[in-house]
Amino acid sequence: MVKRVVTKRGFIAGFPVAYVAVLAAISVLASFIPAFPIVGLGGFISASLIMVALMGIFLGPVAGVVGIAIAGVITPLVAPYAAPFGFLTALCGITGALIAGLYAFKRWELGVIIQLILLGIWFGVASIYWASLELAYVGWYFPYLLIVSLIICLILRGRIHDWIVSLDQKKMIFGMFFAALAGVLGDHIIGCLLFVIMFAGPPAAFAAVATFYWAERIIVAIIAALIGASVLVGTRKIGIKLGPKP
Repeated sequence: MVKRVVTKRGFIAGFPVAYVAVLAAISVLASFIPAFPIVGLGGFISASLIMVALMGIFLGPVAGVVGIAIAGVITPLVAPYAAPFGFLTALCGITGALIAGLYAFKRWELGVIIQLILLGIWFGVASIYWASLELAYVGWYFPYLLIVSLIICLILRGRIHDWIVSLDQKKMIFGMFFAALAGVLGDHIIGCLLFVIMFAGPPAAFAAVATFYWAERIIVAIIAALIGASVLVGTRKIGIKLGPKP
């Protein structure tokens, strides 16, 4: 039997609809805050990237995806410069929230499978679209940080979840960092695929981006982990149930 997303009235996968709506609204507001420029497309990556990871960690792989999808539909209408692929930009956030949520909620096996699928799609698309282009070999090493993240998640597996629910703030930060990093790298690779497919993004652009994107994603994951650990500790003290269960 297929488990329903809406488990009872007013809830999505165990989380109140109000939580989903509030976090989606925060994500939209964060889209007005520029974080990093987008090489080759103009516009910018907004601070809402932090919410991609936190949505999955706070609400899980189902409610988190619903929340980020809502934000992804609204953002192109109110902050189009933060949505370079129009409504398809939502696919980046949906993928990121899904992966972060899977690792945070101890469904790491599915998280690993999705990361492997993303790598396979990337290598296939890069091989096809760049077959006759100079610097085509960039496609083979470009997702190096996603590969590193995958290896780390394979080593840690369920410990990512265990650290997040431990209430030990240092462990929580580490657990959230690895879940968030996997999530924002999923967001990143989908954006890269859209750039190649929709705008014929050349390997030369990716060769340049490969030198610094690691810093962007790690910084975002660190910020998400620091914010997320503080929020989870605080909300649990006042009885607001966010994040995975122990």
